[in-house]
Amino acid sequence: LGALWLGVLALCTAGLLVHDGTDESATVRGPGGSIAAPEAQAGAYQGALDAIARLTRPGEPVLLAPQLTALYTIADRSNPLPEISLLPGALATRADEDAAIERLRDVRVAVIDRRPLTEYGHGAFGTTFDRRLGAYLRGEFRRVSTFGGTGDGAVSLELWQRSAQ
Repeated sequence: LGALWLGVLALCTAGLLVHDGTDESATVRGPGGSIAAPEAQAGAYQGALDAIARLTRPGEPVLLAPQLTALYTIADRSNPLPEISLLPGALATRADEDAAIERLRDVRVAVIDRRPLTEYGHGAFGTTFDRRLGAYLRGEFRRVSTFGGTGDGAVSLELWQRSAQ
């Protein structure tokens, strides 16, 4: 019975590997390195990385929210906030959001993932969570581009640039 169970587990594992291995991926490159990303997301990530490289200097802080942390390394740019990501609850209080806004004073570029975070019971960043931060971005920055993927799992990334520029 034990050997039969191990065989079933091995077969299921092999099936998952074959299924995942057939998913198309593309390489996303930036000055800090590269990663493989699903085809549905790669174009959006590459567009955002290209814009960051064009609009900012290496090491310059940019806001990548709510959960685009890997792009900091690939873009060779720094995170202006101590939070690794801005998932719902990361900035739990009004004071937390105000502190984040204060840290963004030298940020000239932001990239925001517009997907609703339904797995956390929320809508998109700045709508059902981090509303003060979202309002700050809309007031101080202007949306200059949108980068979208195609197909299942596509992302929509907005590029925001400080209005005073």
